[in-house]
Amino acid sequence: MNLADFEGYMEQVIVGRGRKYFEDGRVEHIQVLEENHFAAEVDGSDLYTVHVNLDENGEIVDTGCNCPYDMGDYCKHQAAVFFALKSERDGMAGLPVKKQKKEAKLKIDIKKVLMDQSKDELVKIILDFTQNNPEFENILKSRFASGEEEITASKKLIKEYIRKAKRNGFIGWRDVSTAVRGADTVLDNARGKILKEEYEKSIILSQTVLSIIVDVLQYCDDSDGIVGGTISESISLMNEAVSTGLGSWTPAQQKKIFSLILKESQNKRYSGWNDWQFALLGICVNFAEDQGARDILEQHLEELLSNGAETGWSREYSLRQIKLLQLDVLQRFDSEEKTGDFIKENLRYSEFRKIAIEHALEKHSFQEAIQLCLDGEEVDQEFRGLVKDWKELRFLVYEKMGDLENQKKLAFGLILENEYKYYLKLKQLCSDEEWGGVVDEILENLEEERFLPGIYERILVEEKLTAKILEYCRKRPSYIVSYYPHLIEEYPVEVDELFIKFILESAREATDRKKYKQVCAVIKKYKSAYGEKPAARLIGSLQMEYPRRPAFLDELKKIK
Repeated sequence: MNLADFEGYMEQVIVGRGRKYFEDGRVEHIQVLEENHFAAEVDGSDLYTVHVNLDENGEIVDTGCNCPYDMGDYCKHQAAVFFALKSERDGMAGLPVKKQKKEAKLKIDIKKVLMDQSKDELVKIILDFTQNNPEFENILKSRFASGEEEITASKKLIKEYIRKAKRNGFIGWRDVSTAVRGADTVLDNARGKILKEEYEKSIILSQTVLSIIVDVLQYCDDSDGIVGGTISESISLMNEAVSTGLGSWTPAQQKKIFSLILKESQNKRYSGWNDWQFALLGICVNFAEDQGARDILEQHLEELLSNGAETGWSREYSLRQIKLLQLDVLQRFDSEEKTGDFIKENLRYSEFRKIAIEHALEKHSFQEAIQLCLDGEEVDQEFRGLVKDWKELRFLVYEKMGDLENQKKLAFGLILENEYKYYLKLKQLCSDEEWGGVVDEILENLEEERFLPGIYERILVEEKLTAKILEYCRKRPSYIVSYYPHLIEEYPVEVDELFIKFILESAREATDRKKYKQVCAVIKKYKSAYGEKPAARLIGSLQMEYPRRPAFLDELKKIK
């Protein structure tokens, strides 16, 4: 998409709104970050930032906007900035300057300006800016303070942005990105601490974010998952800092950090947010090489196992996660024999059964692996996805055993469960002489089951069974749009009839512009298949038949 003709690549509604924003002077200024890289502020329902990267020919290489719009590839704020950049390049040629309330002027390189200033002048600039922007003062304190002052400043910064985003005690989805801005700044600081090998400080800062941001979920609309993302990033940074820094800490430091993370996981704020609680406990496993830490962690996990507060699916999920944490401890710090016994005791959980199968395969205990798979199919018969997993693992065992007949039998069954990849595997397993009969049997079974979405047609195409494809399309006229390339050479007349029949039926049923566009999209396919003149005749007949459908006529005119 080029700046010269971007309008043709975007939704016209967005283009129109963007043009109006530009003409009304809502693009407040454009800053040159570096050559062909621009950042602009656009005054909408909030002040949004748009960035645009161009190449030397004006191609839009990358662009984005921090507004919440997610209904298409581009928003009206981006469109407005595109118009502003285009106008700057074109010297405003052809654009209604008189409608401009403000001109979008390209600003000088701010980095260069600052680099040219003296230290005293920079300090003055920062102090002046800080007086009018209290949150910036908190940003500076959180980044450059130390010890308790750093934590206090970080908390203040996080809470300041949350307060700013609140409306009547609630944070709407449009304001969530503002609410977490302070938290994200603190996390940037925590990330920087890891680079400086200040791992303990990074963990404390990340925990500071968690202690405040998790509670925000109680009074915000996090439909876009922004708060959840900030929480996950906090835990991820804690895990990275522990994994990297653990070996360099003294026993006293290890004990301190272990206690901090374990205590955080036990906080009531994680009630109803078990995934984050278990993620924190997963970080604690890193410390279990120390027997004291291990005893404390294992005791806590046992207490969670005996906690009967949860019921139903939630309880079952929690039990599985606790067992997996216990397994993680054993795998890292105990013997294979003890770990194996624990796995066998917990085969009711699919993760444990899969590990047991992997262990059996490693030992070439193929019959044991097959039995584990068969038992899984029996135990989990109510869960189709798990049954499929056990069958696929069983197929893998047969492969390793070289058991050709059982591979064929199992692959055939999986094909009838809509698993196309096993059709390809079965084809490789069969000789050319037997394959024709196998295909006929597969198709016969699929036809008896009234087909399965996708796999039946894919097999017809793969096997080039054009007569069956044609018959299939006759029963389902809409399918001709997808399968005509496989038929047109052999059945040009029949494909033409099916295309026209489907187009005419679709036109009769169409009642709004969206459906008219769908009809026209099919006509374009027809045109690519049969050429200009047949398509023109069809369009002409539709124009004559529907003279009172102006929207349809308008869409028909757009067909090129």
